[in-house]
Amino acid sequence: MQEVHPLLAEPFDADVRTMLSGLKDFSPKPWPQRFREIQAAGGHVEIVQSRIQQGDLVAVAAGTLGLSASGRLDGELQMTVAGIEKVDSGARH
Repeated sequence: MQEVHPLLAEPFDADVRTMLSGLKDFSPKPWPQRFREIQAAGGHVEIVQSRIQQGDLVAVAAGTLGLSASGRLDGELQMTVAGIEKVDSGARH
């Protein structure tokens, strides 16, 4: 993960509560098929509450994400981040 961003190489704590709607069949299926079924049922994932902490960096977010007809996430999360000024972007290294 460090190749994506150095920040992702560091351990973090996360607490996320979600609610999934549109899932009617709990039998084992490949994820692409499951996502198509959820999208066809008008389903979505509600991020009720999330909190992620890594050192002094704390981010909280909530919102609703659906699936577009093309299978991409579609929606909006409201996020607040504290301590981001202490994060080294790695761009200078």
